[in-house]
Amino acid sequence: MDGKEKRRALANEYKERKKVGGVFCLRNTETGRHLLMPAADAQGLKNRFAFMQRTNSPLSMQVAEDWRRFGAGTFTLECLEELEKKELQSDREFREDIEVLARLWQDRLGTENAYSTLN
Repeated sequence: MDGKEKRRALANEYKERKKVGGVFCLRNTETGRHLLMPAADAQGLKNRFAFMQRTNSPLSMQVAEDWRRFGAGTFTLECLEELEKKELQSDREFREDIEVLARLWQDRLGTENAYSTLN
């Protein structure tokens, strides 16, 4: 397999992979405050969180002040619920389903210790 065929095979593999999204909770372990983060790409959000912790950059502007005050190590990212994209589901429908899940989680967790609420 030459380089062109290998790239094509990798691209097809990427397109055919299962798409998993979900609702995540970014939690400040020092204060107990949390931020719900719906994500259409669960692994992408996990990777971004790990990178932001390594570079000491806040994952969200909503937590920036506490991130600087308490440090990146006081934040955890917890997956509350994952959702797999259905075969015939559009990207838009998938994102809407994740938003609905996030609202359900917001109701469960309440807004008392939230950095912000979902619109």
